[in-house]
Amino acid sequence: MPRTLDETVDASLLKDQSGKSDATSVGQQEGTPMPKYLVLYRSTISAADMMATATPQAMQASMEAWMAWGAKAGDALVDFGSPTQPVGDGDPGPAGGVGGYSFIQAADIAALNTVLEDHPHKAMGTIEVLEVLPQPGM
Repeated sequence: MPRTLDETVDASLLKDQSGKSDATSVGQQEGTPMPKYLVLYRSTISAADMMATATPQAMQASMEAWMAWGAKAGDALVDFGSPTQPVGDGDPGPAGGVGGYSFIQAADIAALNTVLEDHPHKAMGTIEVLEVLPQPGM
């Protein structure tokens, strides 16, 4: 089930395939790859609209904040991602549409929280985190 991230990820909200919800079941176990997370950036204003209405100074400040976060995230940031744009007229709901994404790897919930701490998107929207599960049989 998708989760919206405000300040931290509650370990009880993340469950592994067996349904366990303690942080150790989500973290890296010996002999298994480090968990990877899809991070969705939601906002009630589309990324295209934000970019179209922002001043050059605001765009520069935003880019600097994102680059500083990326540098701080280091190797945990698997894919910086990109802004996204809806292609249909679907209702994004109260959390807003997905305006972008990133992929992060983290050994456990505490490490994930550290990477997402002080994330620049929190000033303009919410962050949703989904664990990417391994493909069965692969």
